[in-house]
Amino acid sequence: MSINTAHANKGVVIYSGEVIILYCDHVTMNLSKEVGGNGLAGNKTGRLYLTSHRIIFTNTSDRDPLGSFAAPFFALSKVELEQPVFGANLIKGQVKGQPNGGFDARTVSFKLTFKHGGAIEFGQALLKVAAMAGSVFTYEAPPPYPGVMGAPPPYVGGAVGFAAPPPSTYTMTAAGM
Repeated sequence: MSINTAHANKGVVIYSGEVIILYCDHVTMNLSKEVGGNGLAGNKTGRLYLTSHRIIFTNTSDRDPLGSFAAPFFALSKVELEQPVFGANLIKGQVKGQPNGGFDARTVSFKLTFKHGGAIEFGQALLKVAAMAGSVFTYEAPPPYPGVMGAPPPYVGGAVGFAAPPPSTYTMTAAGM
């Protein structure tokens, strides 16, 4: 897990070869107090992305010290999907910090509340993608992106004149998944 390494210029920074599978808006993320001081703990509202490598939360508030939160699948544990009788559906779990990611091997609890829907679809897709990634790849944690605020992302697009389609807000299905 890393803090404030996955956003730039109000966008999300992804690795070369990483693909955004789906995203949800109006998600409230709560980080436990183990994350440390400086206003990083507590409730934050923003956009949650599911990529081929990790989950990424970007904060909608420019004034909050937490701009982004990224957690690769191998760092997640105890992930559960809850459907309370009263209240919004949520995904909760724990994530272990990456070296140089702002936490250095501390385990932090998180809770993602989907007040506008999408928790079931996001949770199912998360479990499916994480299982696929775990069965295909065995690797150590990639180094965190040492980005500089305002710098362009390290991702280089395809040929000139061609742009990738916008990411879907729905789960992606493919044969054999």
